[in-house]
Amino acid sequence: MRQLFLCLLLLLGLSSVAFAQSTAARLSPEQFGYRRLVVMFGRDSVQVLLMSKKGEEQLKKPLLLWE
Repeated sequence: MRQLFLCLLLLLGLSSVAFAQSTAARLSPEQFGYRRLVVMFGRDSVQVLLMSKKGEEQLKKPLLLWE
């Protein structure tokens, strides 16, 4: 009985309608309020996303990088 219930549950789960995110509305980080910077780290470039409060966008602040 337990195996029959699990098989039915599996079939119902696999046959249900699946929804996915659409790729039509791809938003950039800038639209979410982030700034994208490219920092050279040795010979590699590292992309950094920064979020600042209003009025503090151009203030220099320390940046910590770790692996």
